[in-house]
Amino acid sequence: MKKSLLLLNCMFFMAILTYGQIINVPDDRPTIQDGINAAVNGDTVLVAEGTYVENINYMGKAITVGSLYLMDADTSHISNTIIDGSQPNHADSGSVVFFVSGEDTTSVLSGFTITSGTGTIIETAEVGPVRIGGGIFCYNAGARISHNKIMNNHIPNYDLSAGGGVAGYPDSSIAYIIIDSNQIAYNTVSGVETWSSGVDLTCNGTIKNNDISFNTGNATGVAYGAVGCRSYSSDSRTIMIKNNTITHNQANGHSAHAGGLFLEGEINSSVIDNTISYNEVNVTNQVGHGAYGGGLLVMYMTGTTIIDGNKISNNIVLAYQGNGGGIMLLDNNPKNSNTLITNNIISYNSASFGGGISCRSSSGRRYITQITNNTIVNNTAIEGGGIFTNTSIFVINTILWANRASSDGSQISGSPIVAYSNIQDSLWEGDNNISASPLFSDMMLFHLSDSSPCINAGTPFFVWKGDTLLNLSPSEYNGEAPDMGASESDVVASVEGEETLPTEFSLSQNYPNPFNPSTTIKYSILNQSNVTLKVFDVLGRELRTLINKEQPQGNYEAEFDASNLTSGIYFYRIQVYAPGRAMDFVETKKMILLR
Repeated sequence: MKKSLLLLNCMFFMAILTYGQIINVPDDRPTIQDGINAAVNGDTVLVAEGTYVENINYMGKAITVGSLYLMDADTSHISNTIIDGSQPNHADSGSVVFFVSGEDTTSVLSGFTITSGTGTIIETAEVGPVRIGGGIFCYNAGARISHNKIMNNHIPNYDLSAGGGVAGYPDSSIAYIIIDSNQIAYNTVSGVETWSSGVDLTCNGTIKNNDISFNTGNATGVAYGAVGCRSYSSDSRTIMIKNNTITHNQANGHSAHAGGLFLEGEINSSVIDNTISYNEVNVTNQVGHGAYGGGLLVMYMTGTTIIDGNKISNNIVLAYQGNGGGIMLLDNNPKNSNTLITNNIISYNSASFGGGISCRSSSGRRYITQITNNTIVNNTAIEGGGIFTNTSIFVINTILWANRASSDGSQISGSPIVAYSNIQDSLWEGDNNISASPLFSDMMLFHLSDSSPCINAGTPFFVWKGDTLLNLSPSEYNGEAPDMGASESDVVASVEGEETLPTEFSLSQNYPNPFNPSTTIKYSILNQSNVTLKVFDVLGRELRTLINKEQPQGNYEAEFDASNLTSGIYFYRIQVYAPGRAMDFVETKKMILLR
């Protein structure tokens, strides 16, 4: 896999190099900025190894500025090609790299060590003056930032400091930033209030394949953690955070939130396949002002949040009133906020309330939160070792085991609606819950052993009508139930070869999945039958009928175009019956739309 990714990266950058001219630094131009000044759109400024003490500005140009890493993908070039921003022309403009003239993702920065930046002061309508963007600063602009080391940038004390490593603060929702395959580490922000010691975005963006570690926010007031994405605009933002390692970061303050990652405001966000671990929220005032989300905080959201396939472990909230060692959901909008927490391993986290997950609403408002197919294990709290909630949430197909609560020993504190889940020491009221040992085969990824009672004990399809779970009879899913927990116990291999007539009814997983905006759904029909294939949202509302007709024996596929839908989890369901007969086959599967 790594070789394949390396080949793709080389192909991408070689394509860049073959378009436009190459300006060599220092052979053709003595400094990187001189190279940028001489470049036109489509050019590449190719920088030899060395230390360049300068602060560079892209000047609105669609160009690539890169080290010799572009030529051979040798990562040693990244360490040996340093842009040192310690001597800016003006003390208030201390960012190392500037994208401030309407750039977009055709402006590329790749293959450098970006260091010694101190951020730039700007005046904002929303929060007043901010010192922002220690290493890289995007303002009303986008960029593609890839394969860099963004390290040891330090924003000094200011009323509000943000984005120690990278900051994107466009007023317009059009701007888009890609932050891909970087090491963002050992950056700091200090001040009365501090946001995002690693990466801070208030724009559309993709943050993927990065190592974001050992960043610190120190505040005399409120401190937020390593990565933050928010929106103050009525224009909805779209954020993808995928396959990152976010670890060993700290937020220290009079009140402190989100050691690893926080999301806030009018955002549709996807947090997929990340490792979020060993992050710390530390409240320096012993009275214990608010402290939320050792690993991840989702607050005041009005969009859809998908938290899927992550490993969230060993995060801690050090405060008397600390909430959500692993994940914290706080006061999300009850009318149009939709939070989906699926297929995550949440383990060894610690807080006062909700060692694994805490869901709080200060006004008693109800918002939609589904916690589905998660493994929540070995978390610690005073109340709610696994989950703490004071609002309405749904827990389905989930394992809560060996979580510890010192006040009452509870796996769950509050009154969530729980179904098809395994909860230690309590046969929780609800449909088909169990309390038998899950019989894990390991204590890191918590795979199920072959004899686990959680195998085939979940439900693939659920519709809520108020607080009642509907459509759960085995006949509706042909007896093929998923496992409880985050990982399925069996892997079904596909075999390529000549297509033959099917020997059974089947519904395949859509491909691609996740998808944007279209995906293909394949199915097989054993004999002449009436077939319906429909798509539903997470509340069970029918959105689309893809197939509704009689079909002979054979293998088929249907295309689903979701161009008019928002990011989220959807379900597709096939029903097959022969004329005049009872139902032959019914099955439902889940798919994820990621914008």
